[in-house]
Amino acid sequence: MAPQKNLSLSSAKSDVENLKTRNIDLAGLLPPLGQNDAPVDDDSLVRSRDFAQSARIALQTASSGDIDDTGARVESIRDSLDAVIQDLDSKRS
Repeated sequence: MAPQKNLSLSSAKSDVENLKTRNIDLAGLLPPLGQNDAPVDDDSLVRSRDFAQSARIALQTASSGDIDDTGARVESIRDSLDAVIQDLDSKRS
């Protein structure tokens, strides 16, 4: 299995800032309520709610100004863990 790439916090922050800067209303991209006559898929609804909740949390985090501090801490921890992994790998050899 290929190693998983982590989502860059700076990229996420940039995406959120682009949405805010361009005044993009994501709700405006959806059809009005009642326009879609397709049956509702409960699993799809749950995933949509989860996505909306995650988006709200991301926007709140970006708006709070703490994202840079949090990102720096995450990168520091990531670097520390990478060093530990390299050390363990060198001891195995």
